[in-house]
Amino acid sequence: MDAASDPKSVPHSPRCRCSSALRTQAAADGWAPTVLIDAIVEHCGHSRLRAQRLAHGWTIDDLVSRIRQIMGPDTRLAAATVSRWETSGERPSPAYLDALCQVYRTDLAGIGGNVDHSGHGQQQAGDHEDRGPLAGPADQLRRNLDATLSATTVSDATIDQLLGVADQYGRLYKTRNHQPGFLADLFCDLEEAWRLTDRQLPTGQRRDLCSVIARLSGLVSMVAVNRGQHRQARQWLHTARLAADETADPHLRAWVATRAAVTALHLGAPVTATAVATEAELLTRRHPSRLSCPTPSCGGSTAPLTTAR
Repeated sequence: MDAASDPKSVPHSPRCRCSSALRTQAAADGWAPTVLIDAIVEHCGHSRLRAQRLAHGWTIDDLVSRIRQIMGPDTRLAAATVSRWETSGERPSPAYLDALCQVYRTDLAGIGGNVDHSGHGQQQAGDHEDRGPLAGPADQLRRNLDATLSATTVSDATIDQLLGVADQYGRLYKTRNHQPGFLADLFCDLEEAWRLTDRQLPTGQRRDLCSVIARLSGLVSMVAVNRGQHRQARQWLHTARLAADETADPHLRAWVATRAAVTALHLGAPVTATAVATEAELLTRRHPSRLSCPTPSCGGSTAPLTTAR
C-alpha cells in the first residue's frame, strides 16, 4: 500500500515521518505541489499550514528564518508561536499571514486562511490590483478598522507609547518605506491600536488612539501610492479620514485631506485634487497656526502643511 492511500483516523504526531514518504512519492510520480499538500492533510490530519511546511521539507526553524528574511532580521518570532499557528488554529497577525503567503508563494486559501473563522482569510474576487502586503489580511484589517471607527482600561502610558510609535514611523518613512519590514511592522502596531480602540474608553483616550490610527493609515496610503496600488491608497485614506474626523483635530484632518489630494493627482483627477486641497486649506484657515505635519515624513517636524493647486 502506498503512503497516500492510508486514510487518517486521528491526526498524526507532529513528528510523524509520513510527509517524507509522501514527498518521495510525489517526486517519483510528478505530483503538483497542491496534490502533495492535499495528500499530507488527508493522510496525516495536519492543518494546511503545517502541510505546506512539511511539503517543502522544512523545519519550523527553517520557516522562521524565511519569515525573518521577508519581515526583517529584528522580527521577534519564536518557533513555539509557529507551532501554535499550525496546531491550535491560533491566528497569525495580518503581517505574518502575508509573510507566510509570500514564503509559500500562495494565497490565504493555500495556507488554510479560514483558521480565523471570521472571514479574515477571505479575499474579494475580481480584485486584480490587490497583490502583496496591501492585500488579503491587510485589507481585512482595514475593514475591521472602518467598522470600529464607524461605530459609535487602557493606561495613559500605553497610549503615549503608541503616539510615539506613530511619530517614529513618520521619521522612518523616507528611508524605509520601500522595505518589506516597514509595512509589516506598521500593520502590527496599527492592529494593536485598533484592538485598544474597540474598548470602552474615555473620550480623550479614544481621540488619541484615533489620531494614531489616522496617522498610520495615512502612511499606509502613501506606501500604496508609491507602489502604484491606487485603489488601496484610496481605501486607506478613507480609514484615515474616519479616524481623523473622530479626533476633531482640524490640523490632522487637513493633513489627511492633503494626502487625498496627492492621491487624486496620481490618479489623473486634478479637479478632485483641487477640491480636496481647498478643503484642507479651509480647515487650517478656520484654525490659524503654523501647522506641523502629523507625520514628519510629509515635510519635516517644523514645516507648514502645503496644499496642491
